[in-house]
Amino acid sequence: MKLILSFLKKLQEFIILCLILSGCSKDRSQPSITTDAVSITTEYSAVCGGSLTSQGGSPVISRGICWNTSENPTITDSYKADSSGTESFSVEITGLLPGSRYYIRAYATNNNGTAYGNEQSFMTTNGITDFDGNQYGTAQIGEQTWMTENLKTTHYSDGKALVNGTGAGVISYQDTARYWFVYNDDPANKNIYGLLYTWRTATNATAGSSHNPSGIPGVCPSGWHLPSDDEWMQLEIFLGMNSSDAAGFGYRGLQTGGKMKETGTGHWNSPNTGANNSSEFSALPGGQRTDNAFSNLNSFGYWWTATPYDTITSYYRALRFDGAQSGRNYYYSYYAKSVRCVMN
Repeated sequence: MKLILSFLKKLQEFIILCLILSGCSKDRSQPSITTDAVSITTEYSAVCGGSLTSQGGSPVISRGICWNTSENPTITDSYKADSSGTESFSVEITGLLPGSRYYIRAYATNNNGTAYGNEQSFMTTNGITDFDGNQYGTAQIGEQTWMTENLKTTHYSDGKALVNGTGAGVISYQDTARYWFVYNDDPANKNIYGLLYTWRTATNATAGSSHNPSGIPGVCPSGWHLPSDDEWMQLEIFLGMNSSDAAGFGYRGLQTGGKMKETGTGHWNSPNTGANNSSEFSALPGGQRTDNAFSNLNSFGYWWTATPYDTITSYYRALRFDGAQSGRNYYYSYYAKSVRCVMN
């Protein structure tokens, strides 16, 4: 009996020792994560991301982005979790203040605690106002800051008035008149889709430019300019188009146009193919005016560049309701199209 009791005691001691050693060897490490640089910001939002490099000692149960206006934010500050389940992720944080600096860190939590990535910072953009008092949202997309609405002004930034094209009739080859138009001569369309401008109006009767930046203030508010063909290419390449396609004509770039088109408002006709507006560009289908008629409201958006093709035609960009690509072409400069401006 003594031998049995002694054996059981030794067995108990052995089991306790194994449990202790097992507890000591358990991996109690936290996750490992990095924070991506912010590439797209607006007045009130930013697209942020991170990459999970290690789960740590137990599976990650939550990860996302935390932010604050002071350094070293944590999940006790503002935060947004990601639900994609992939190692690399992005989230859009909203409710920010215009013209403000924010600090962000990616975070990841497992049963052993919460770990934070490296800190990044960014500035939200400020809105802009034209001579007429119209205000516009803006978005930083890569290294460029774009207006997120179509231009509505009836004056140059120095106060010089443009010519109201209502009732102008046929304007073929009338390159010198500084016409603006509102689609179908209906003032209600101005607030949503902006105005349509002939190319000579958009460039303020300059010879245009192919440079990046264009250096052509044109019809844009003070501190902004009409983007050249090359500046539009820069935007498209940032959104994923390869440089060879960017230099081509027609609709190119697979999903580039979808990343630019506004969603959720009903302004684009169905099916608004590929639209997700991940760039925050918020492109609108304002149509155009040809030499004597309006066309394609809600189906197509057309935007002038600052770059002429020859003496009577100029480059423009186009997006369409039934495709996710971005169009590049040239046409008569007396046609009237929408305008987006880029910050100097």
